[in-house]
Amino acid sequence: MRVYYMSKILAKKYKVDLVCISEGNGKTDIPPTLKELFNHIQIFYFSKARSSLNAALGLFSNKPLQVHYYYFKPIQNWINLNYKNYAWIFCNHIRMSDYVKRTPIKKIIDFHDALSENYSQARYYSSGLWKHIYRIEKNRVAKYESEMLERFDLGIVTSQSDKNALEKIDKNHLRKIDVIPMGIKEELVHRNQVVAEENLISFLGKLDYPPNEDAVLFFAKQVFPLIKKNLESIGFYILGYSPTRKILSLGKEVGIKIIGYSEDPYTYIEKSKIVVAPVRYGTGIQNKILESMCLGKTVITTPIGASGIPNAINGEHLIINDFQNPETASKQIINLIIQKEMRDQIGKNARKLILENYTWELIGNRLLSLLNEP
Repeated sequence: MRVYYMSKILAKKYKVDLVCISEGNGKTDIPPTLKELFNHIQIFYFSKARSSLNAALGLFSNKPLQVHYYYFKPIQNWINLNYKNYAWIFCNHIRMSDYVKRTPIKKIIDFHDALSENYSQARYYSSGLWKHIYRIEKNRVAKYESEMLERFDLGIVTSQSDKNALEKIDKNHLRKIDVIPMGIKEELVHRNQVVAEENLISFLGKLDYPPNEDAVLFFAKQVFPLIKKNLESIGFYILGYSPTRKILSLGKEVGIKIIGYSEDPYTYIEKSKIVVAPVRYGTGIQNKILESMCLGKTVITTPIGASGIPNAINGEHLIINDFQNPETASKQIINLIIQKEMRDQIGKNARKLILENYTWELIGNRLLSLLNEP
């Protein structure tokens, strides 16, 4: 969604072409909305097996494995032939930056977040293959982020905390990093219907993303059972793409329902009394938190989850709990569920904060002004 909305912003002033990878062997049907938005769409098709082989070969280099995973010579050849046609190259993520880091035209890179900081935290909560990947990637990514700050004209991140993390890596290029936060989908800005709440707690997020998987498993196993002891009728709904095997196994527990993908997950959020985001590691701004706040819901999250929204005040716009003590966290959630007036006021404050700070219209003005700065 970030790529889509930023492209819409750029299209107000520029003709925008999209160059991307489709991880599959078959042709992709391009939605009409994208055909209308982009002047030209260039898609390269590669199998997941080929990408995995790239990453395996990358074990013997110093570049991040994810850069190797997405690097293919036909794409590089296309860019070498066509880059002179453009005034700017807008690079989404460090994974794509190898293709354009040497092109002698203006370049902007969207880091999204400080991945090296993310991986540094992730090592302590991961296991198995992921633990080894994070160990390998942490130092490689930090070095690569520093190099990209050197090579690109401008870098952007989603939150001030991510900018602070990148500042620690390379103090010579601070003026080249700016914060462009995530914005709320336009449909949510205009969605303000009153929905009768049910006795539900919900979580929304991409469920195969390791920090989200960890958050869901921790809450379902450590916190939710304590809540259910006191509120027998309470339910916990887990919403989002690609639930992992571990998350799917939670569906056997009483009171837990795996919704997974839904065309309109926000109907479940609107019905919920509380939205939880107990993320124990990660960086960037949590879009799931922004969306839930925009819908007027009381969100309870960790300091890490709230760090991307620095103007959100604990107890006024959301609730911050470190979730170090499951019993304390469960008592706070029970208290919020019981006190409807408190929930309603926090939800009202939350929506106001989001509409005044995190719409794509506001963010778009900042992005376009950055491109015009000398």
